[in-house]
Amino acid sequence: MPPSNPFHAKIVELTGLADEQAKAAELCRQRYEDALRVCELTRARLEGLQIAVGLLGRPFPTNKAEVARSSGDVPRPRGKQLGSISMEWRAVLAAHVAAGNDFASPKDIAATSTAAGHPVEMKPTRDRMRKYISLGFAEREGDLYRVSQSAIDRFGLRREAPAQPNDLAAVSSIETAA
Repeated sequence: MPPSNPFHAKIVELTGLADEQAKAAELCRQRYEDALRVCELTRARLEGLQIAVGLLGRPFPTNKAEVARSSGDVPRPRGKQLGSISMEWRAVLAAHVAAGNDFASPKDIAATSTAAGHPVEMKPTRDRMRKYISLGFAEREGDLYRVSQSAIDRFGLRREAPAQPNDLAAVSSIETAA
């Protein structure tokens, strides 16, 4: 038979709730302790990795981008280095140097280069010569340009033109010498 006390049912209900709360609190405490153990293990691993990196002599990456870059996942930026000149434009500069390297208009530099077997147009020649001025590879007087001595030295540009099979001047000078 049920007890006659009207509060007995409420006491039983509250006792059941208290038991559930105690179980939930115990579960939370266990999860907290597990999380602390994982944190301690992770901290120990991190300290071990930092010691290993210190032995290698490289700085430890601190953000995701550095980690990705150090692992090789991100391609490194590529492209020409500042001050590099393509072989095509080296040939253009070499043709101008071989023609005497006097101050000349972009049109004349393009014509000299085209005659030497390296066809270029006037506008790209003007643009390149302006760029080469900023790099110290060309000199300017008004709208006339010439190759600087530093470019001649750096890129091994010669004062004499190499003989080209399609160069009419070189072929005619060889024929007259024979």
